[in-house]
Amino acid sequence: KGEPMPGEALIDAAWREFEEETGYRPVRDAVALSPVVQKGGKKVHCWAVNGDLDPSFLTSNKFELEWPPQSEKIVVYPEINEGRWFEITEAKEYINSAQVALLEELEEILVNKRQSGEAQ
Repeated sequence: KGEPMPGEALIDAAWREFEEETGYRPVRDAVALSPVVQKGGKKVHCWAVNGDLDPSFLTSNKFELEWPPQSEKIVVYPEINEGRWFEITEAKEYINSAQVALLEELEEILVNKRQSGEAQ
């Protein structure tokens, strides 16, 4: 969910951001999903990758934040503090409402692959 650097391809930004936030860099082919636009106007590009990632091994980059505000106290937080796997139905409850369409598109792709006998 990060912004691409100047001249950086969207997929390269996605790989970079995923690695920064999880400590893992996918090495398989990615399937582009249709971009969605969130309420605030942010356009989100997403790719799906088949893989086996154990959430207990996630490592995230960190950021600094003055907390509480105007306290002059700087606190360091991980960009993500937990990762979990969900069934698609449950994931829809947690994800940004505009991003539910991404899960639905992925679900359709997976159903079509199963029906055609393709491996996932």
